[in-house]
Amino acid sequence: MNSKKLICVGTIFGMGILGGLTLAPDTWAQSPSPNVHFISAGLNSAQRLKFGPNVSMSVFATGLLGPRGLKFGPDGALYVAEAGSGGSTASATLGCAQLVPPPVGPYSGGPSARISKVTAPLQVTTVIDGLPSGKNSLPSGDTLGVADVAFVGNNLYALLAGGGCSHGNPDTPNGIILVDVDHQSFSYVANLSAFQMANPIANPGPSLGDWEPDGSWYSMVVVNGQIYATEPNHQEIDRISPTTGAVHRVADISASSSKWVGPTGMVYHGNLFFGNLAPFPIVPGSASVHKLTPSGNFKTWDAGFTTVSELLSITATGSMCSSYRMRLAIRLQARASSFASALQAKWKRYWEGS
Repeated sequence: MNSKKLICVGTIFGMGILGGLTLAPDTWAQSPSPNVHFISAGLNSAQRLKFGPNVSMSVFATGLLGPRGLKFGPDGALYVAEAGSGGSTASATLGCAQLVPPPVGPYSGGPSARISKVTAPLQVTTVIDGLPSGKNSLPSGDTLGVADVAFVGNNLYALLAGGGCSHGNPDTPNGIILVDVDHQSFSYVANLSAFQMANPIANPGPSLGDWEPDGSWYSMVVVNGQIYATEPNHQEIDRISPTTGAVHRVADISASSSKWVGPTGMVYHGNLFFGNLAPFPIVPGSASVHKLTPSGNFKTWDAGFTTVSELLSITATGSMCSSYRMRLAIRLQARASSFASALQAKWKRYWEGS
């Protein structure tokens, strides 16, 4: 079978990128849908996964500052969004209209986020730096910065998640920016901080304990020249025109459940598909992959995962779906100690009960 496959991946990133993952044919396990193959490393779905002896991984890049989304560019290089390390500007001193409540907030911000590109193994250069980054008040000091990158033609766009007054960056809101690679500068396409404040979701209740006034944007994909972005805290998926900057809410996920769903990784595979995290503390097997039509209707496509972080779509004879959580990192460390120092959960949260 050579048709496109949908992959759900719990990506593990830290100060390095894990590359070169290969799976032997006997590792594939087919889902009930004939065109989608899944493998899950979730705690309650090990029956879907069998790591064979031919699994291999290697470090592809190091020295990154909180790597998040990544895409290959038209030049063949791998472009990496980086969250940065926050900064010294305390949001609590800025007179913001609203702050992120404790214990997650308040944030401290600064221009430490950036975008890098990898042209060959361990060959990393900076595309642009000085982008907004915010560091929260949790003991782990989690950061938001550049959440994802994408190309429309030859133009590089970035999704900012560490901007806005609530993250200590009042002059650089969250949004979609167009990056001028030649001059290492950027311009705003859309102000997503302003959009969210002007367009509240239907059901903010499940998110009030760690409400992000400027959003905590996660991922974006390009479909027919339009940018689609997920935001898990407010539970929404929006469409942004890269030419006009117009923002349209495709789906208000919050209206679908009394519990927090939290859309994360997203991919286009005939329709849009997105994964979710599910409420904290994490209950193994509580996350799902959802199918979203252009009209905004969505339904559960497959369930039983644990904090899905990424979705991929490739043309291959098989594909992989893994859930994402710290215990997966431990399993990988045990199997590949030579690069264990590169392992760290991409999406850090306050993991109660983990």
